[in-house]
Amino acid sequence: RYRISVRKVQERRFPELTDELVAKNTDLENIAALREKVKEELTLRADRAAVERLESVLLEKVVDSHPFEAPGALVEGLLDDFVQQRRSEATYQGEDPDAVNVDELKSTNREGADRQVRRMLLLDAIAHEQKIEVTEEELRERVMRMSAMRGTEPRKLIDEMGGDRFLRRLSREVRDKKVLAFLVENAEITEKTVPAQPGE
Repeated sequence: RYRISVRKVQERRFPELTDELVAKNTDLENIAALREKVKEELTLRADRAAVERLESVLLEKVVDSHPFEAPGALVEGLLDDFVQQRRSEATYQGEDPDAVNVDELKSTNREGADRQVRRMLLLDAIAHEQKIEVTEEELRERVMRMSAMRGTEPRKLIDEMGGDRFLRRLSREVRDKKVLAFLVENAEITEKTVPAQPGE
């Protein structure tokens, strides 16, 4: 049994949105300008999400149209990374990392790892064929952007994230985005209107 005494009840109350409040707390002049800016940001976010979805669909189409057996060593390496990541998560959550069922984890993720390796190899092949590379300026710009978001110095960020290994991984990410942009630019996309189903 517990006896509880309520000493205070609080309610969060937000100030009324006015032109004065907007001008005081933002670099905008009034509510209309704030609404317009929010609308622009939401539109940009939606456009970005649509492009990322298109990139994903196109990449999967490329993978499906180029069936080949992924090198076993690369698949096993990726599965080992999955295991290491799961062990790290277990440690972070206060669980026993040795309790991770390695065989089950690898078996569950083998098909996904195989497909991911095939994606990586196809992206490599397209980048090589189309001579898509990452310049030092592009990589430097990405590092600067990441360091600004984290509020740290670029050199410190690189050291904390793994040094040269981090830079190689980041360079690959930038290159892959350029390859995906190439796929989008050169894709033949047909728009089709689908009638709504009853009840939708």
